[in-house]
Amino acid sequence: MVATLIAFVLAEAAGGAALFVLEWRTGYGYQAVDTLSSAHREILEALEEGTFRYFIADGVLGWSLQPNGSRDSYAANSDGIRASKEYAHLPPEGVFRIASFGDSFTHGDGGRQLGDLAAVP
Repeated sequence: MVATLIAFVLAEAAGGAALFVLEWRTGYGYQAVDTLSSAHREILEALEEGTFRYFIADGVLGWSLQPNGSRDSYAANSDGIRASKEYAHLPPEGVFRIASFGDSFTHGDGGRQLGDLAAVP
């Protein structure tokens, strides 16, 4: 318990030190924001109303991909997976699948829909 607390304190101190160095070296510092831009407000309102075309509100995850949703260069299949095709829930015999779950980096924000990754023999 004490080791965990010490680890959290050290992590917080490291984060503070990193922000200090960032501001010192680049002049860019953390700035708290107490208001949303109109674009962000519109997105949140659409999520709340259920009218957003790509994301849906999720009680556990915060948000999830809407089945068959699309936005800009993003598209989701009927299972709400960012993919350009449908997949059987169970892979065919001899096929090994790898799924990735995560944040906007895992989702590929800023990237265009590339289709499916090449199969690895």
